[in-house]
Amino acid sequence: MDEKFEKLIAGFLAQNQTEAEKAEMEAAITAGELNLDKVNELTQFTNRLTAVTLPEPSECLRSNFYQMLAEEKRKEKAGVKMPQWLTNLTDRLRQEFTLGQLAYSFVILALGVMLGLQFSRKQSAGDEKLVALTTEMQQMKKMMMLTLLEQPSATDRLKAVNLTSDMEQADDKVIKSLLQTLNADPSVNVRLAAIEALYQHAGNPVAREGLVSAITKQDSPLVQLALADVVVAMQDKNAVKQLKQLLEQEDLNESVKAKVKESIQVLI
Repeated sequence: MDEKFEKLIAGFLAQNQTEAEKAEMEAAITAGELNLDKVNELTQFTNRLTAVTLPEPSECLRSNFYQMLAEEKRKEKAGVKMPQWLTNLTDRLRQEFTLGQLAYSFVILALGVMLGLQFSRKQSAGDEKLVALTTEMQQMKKMMMLTLLEQPSATDRLKAVNLTSDMEQADDKVIKSLLQTLNADPSVNVRLAAIEALYQHAGNPVAREGLVSAITKQDSPLVQLALADVVVAMQDKNAVKQLKQLLEQEDLNESVKAKVKESIQVLI
């Protein structure tokens, strides 16, 4: 699918199209470039998903995210065999739907993958289609993530951060957006989710350095504790300087102070 149509459909489903975008989409449908029936199907599917109430994450997010990260690392990379891949995808969809955390882009592409694979009969053709659709999925995830991060709703911004969980590699634009979220988002839960997402990409120097430098920029004890845990998990000795600076802050939470001292001892 052309990138401009991806954006048009995403905006249509999110109900935030401009008048110009509405006119462009209508013209594309009239010209046969967009299939109206498929757009209607996606609209109905998305409406059912968005009817699910999203619960705000609790403080257990910090204590649980290392367990989730460890589980993610243990997962085997998806193979190219179509039946198994499709099974994995539908399982993932079912899990996400239950949690009420599907983002619009994932819905569009997951549905497209499932429909497209129904028409693939030969293994070679299926493999090629898998590669193309997987690439398109990653592009759409990135686009929707960047869009949702700008929304006023903390739930939408949390969805955006969660979209990065399946990205094997995140480019600098995604990493910098996550760092901006970590350092500036007013929601503690969104910032904790950003730490989790960045930790998954700790092999990226920008993400790694950003996590370290964020230590002295936080005012939430929960976020400070999570960062202290993360830098120890990364075994990043460069964090010692930042941790010592954090100890100098007035009115630092006593639990944070104890944790920071412990982290410094581990890293030295």
